[in-house]
Amino acid sequence: MKRLAAEFIGTFALVFAGTGAIVIDETTGGAVTHVGVALTFGL
Repeated sequence: MKRLAAEFIGTFALVFAGTGAIVIDETTGGAVTHVGVALTFGL
């Protein structure tokens, strides 16, 4: 059960941060750039 919770929390954090970076990039007119969004997703 701990592994399931850890996987859920980790996946949620990664997706939340990545989509947040996309929203901030669009809001600021491209200040984050494609590279910044990719780095946020951990690529």
